[in-house]
Amino acid sequence: MPLNKRNKIIAHNIDKIILLYKRTLGIYIPLRIVKYLSVGMSGVFVNQGALYYCRSISTSDSTAIMAGIELSIISNFILNNLWTFSDYKLNSVAKVFVGLITFHFVCLAGSLINYSIAMLLSSQWAVNIYAANGLGIFISALWNYRMNFQITWKHRL
Repeated sequence: MPLNKRNKIIAHNIDKIILLYKRTLGIYIPLRIVKYLSVGMSGVFVNQGALYYCRSISTSDSTAIMAGIELSIISNFILNNLWTFSDYKLNSVAKVFVGLITFHFVCLAGSLINYSIAMLLSSQWAVNIYAANGLGIFISALWNYRMNFQITWKHRL
């Protein structure tokens, strides 16, 4: 089967799955939230991977956590712009640049939440740094979704 035909079949099947989702679970959990959480999960892997790598080259936990946060912010912005918020996609270089800056400012509070929780739990309460960081990521994700949807991609909930 030619690659182009196979791609059309895959795309058609994905469209069927999305339509089925929208008619069933999508009534309760909008597809955009599922996409956002999927992108967020990829950001968790980026964040934790950066944390692991930075610690493996003997950077401090504080620096490693900050590097993980920054890399996950950049990857999440790119994926959210291309997929989650594709109907509000920032297209021009100027809009992407302003959107990335806005995304960073909106995520700043989430980043501070993430950082504070990870450092507090790991340094004061001896919680495993990966678990502490994971909890920080989860709590900051709640803030980030709401505010980025409303401010970065300018949609009112």
